[in-house]
Amino acid sequence: MSGGSTTPIVVIASEDGTAIATVLPASTAAVATDPALVVTVSPNTAIAITAAALPLPTGAATEATLATRAAAAQLPVALSGGRLDVVVGAALPAGANNIGGVDVLTVPAPLSTTGGGAEATALRVTIANDSTGLLSVDDNGASLTVDTTQLPAALVGGRLDENVGAWFGSTAPTVGSKASVDSVPVVIASDQAAVPVTVSGVATAANQTTLGNQTTKINDGSNTAAVKAASVSAIASDPAVAVAPRQAATATLTNVAASVASVALLAANAARIGATIFNDSNARLYVKFGATATTTSYTVRVAADGYYEAPFGYTGSVDGIWSSANGSARVTELI
Repeated sequence: MSGGSTTPIVVIASEDGTAIATVLPASTAAVATDPALVVTVSPNTAIAITAAALPLPTGAATEATLATRAAAAQLPVALSGGRLDVVVGAALPAGANNIGGVDVLTVPAPLSTTGGGAEATALRVTIANDSTGLLSVDDNGASLTVDTTQLPAALVGGRLDENVGAWFGSTAPTVGSKASVDSVPVVIASDQAAVPVTVSGVATAANQTTLGNQTTKINDGSNTAAVKAASVSAIASDPAVAVAPRQAATATLTNVAASVASVALLAANAARIGATIFNDSNARLYVKFGATATTTSYTVRVAADGYYEAPFGYTGSVDGIWSSANGSARVTELI
């Protein structure tokens, strides 16, 4: 008893009195520093606990709520063979049903748009670059058009007519010779074989132009001939131009009787390479390159039994006259 109070006070302490358990009213919460009371339950004594009147936690399943859940459309009424059978082939029931967090009823445009539409409101689709499938194109009832001016609106005679003029610009390819400004440039391939060239006409003095200060070199692909002014002497080390003269293969022999009047020894012949004349006579022979020889108008005088070679390269006529008419001229023309 204490202070004359009638309320008994019980103090729970350890045997040595050093530890005293804290006893608090039911309305006061315990704190971590309160000395605790340790109770040991004897294994030989059973403690009866009655839970018939204990309340269930909020939201706990009861017999009534389980029956309600079993009747819901999302679950079958009963398990089948210990598993929960779900019919995945059946259509989703009506209502706001979502799949994987995606609201299939409120998909935003353009996913929710069906049928044709403008590009701005369409969903872009990219074909895989390794796709092995074939894409079919509808020809729109045999009226397939392409939005470009380079192609016609329709096929003509089963072929695609192309406007090549629009591709080349203002210069459309045509046949025949054209000026440079009306022609399409062509580049010859680097592996092109030799292209034959035809030269029209023959070069003459009339159709040649003056080279002026241009330099012309004579070479065989490796060696270039030396060209010097007439006032400069050639030296042994100058590359020379080797010229092979044309050789005669045919000789034509004629005998012309001696005469004191001019007679023709040789007629003009462009194929002639050279000619020789032997004066088989006791009289002198006067030879003239050209027409009508006289004893005062001649090129060379050949003595009796004399021999003469006409300059090689002369192809004109040759006439002759003797101081007296005896013997003949033995003429040989080389062709």
